[in-house]
Amino acid sequence: MTRQNRMIVALDIGGTKIASALVDDTGARRSPVSRRPTPRDGEGIVRAVIDQAAAAKERAERPVDGIGIATAGVVDRQGRVVAATDLLPGWAGRDLAGDVERALGTPTTALNDVHATAVAEHALGSARGLETALIVAVGTGIGGAIVSRGRLAHGRTGLAGTFAHLPSGLDEGRRCACGEVDHLEPYVSGPGMQRTYRNLSGVDTRLEQIAHASRHGDALAGEALASGGRLLGRWLAHLATTLDPDAVIVGGGAAGTGDPYWSSLRQCFAESAYGPVREVPVRAAALGTDAPLVGAALAAVGALTGSIPG
Repeated sequence: MTRQNRMIVALDIGGTKIASALVDDTGARRSPVSRRPTPRDGEGIVRAVIDQAAAAKERAERPVDGIGIATAGVVDRQGRVVAATDLLPGWAGRDLAGDVERALGTPTTALNDVHATAVAEHALGSARGLETALIVAVGTGIGGAIVSRGRLAHGRTGLAGTFAHLPSGLDEGRRCACGEVDHLEPYVSGPGMQRTYRNLSGVDTRLEQIAHASRHGDALAGEALASGGRLLGRWLAHLATTLDPDAVIVGGGAAGTGDPYWSSLRQCFAESAYGPVREVPVRAAALGTDAPLVGAALAAVGALTGSIPG
């Protein structure tokens, strides 16, 4: 008798949108991705998540086994958001997994979005089969996760892998989403590189347009991308020297900008790393924007089977 795959409603809560889809326990997407804007308050976000999950359950051809949620913010092992930046106002303190499970009566798991990305990339993507990996996502913000001994490292509070709020070493006075100044995030993130381009050119435009301009010979656009790549490469080298991973995996929107971002990142990583760590491969993530959804689904399956990664 053929085993029927478990069906999961997967959601990905970001600063600008909430994505949802049906994903099975192999990580395969079983429905188109539905997206809606992220509300600007915590209560609104929870209501939107419940509404999207309920709609996905109704679309499913058979009963849904669980709900998996990836979200920006620090998430503890019980699925509570214990800390969040101003990218999601009013988000900290939410019992996310509990609220959704009580509303819909379906077992629910919640974890940080980059932790979810790490679960997916380790199971199916660029970190597949590795003992140790450092996974990074660069988008509206920056996030990190660590795979150690083949499992997601969660940490005591859920902060394991976070490096957005380390000091950048720069002193332009850029305000981070956490409220402090001159952390890495306001320089290395997508908006950070957009600001660098605006400072250089006087033009305010999206990261995709900066990448397009760079590919068509705009030297200032190339420098804006290279500056983000250099600073990220330097810090990844420091982190890799400490963690000694099998590979560093970089994803998120910035990973799709091409050169000079990637060449600057890899060159600065090699120049800044210690000894044999210089040989650690720096790879592009394989699963793209689906990674948090896939990882959230796999984490939900793990919770149902008692083999949650991390």
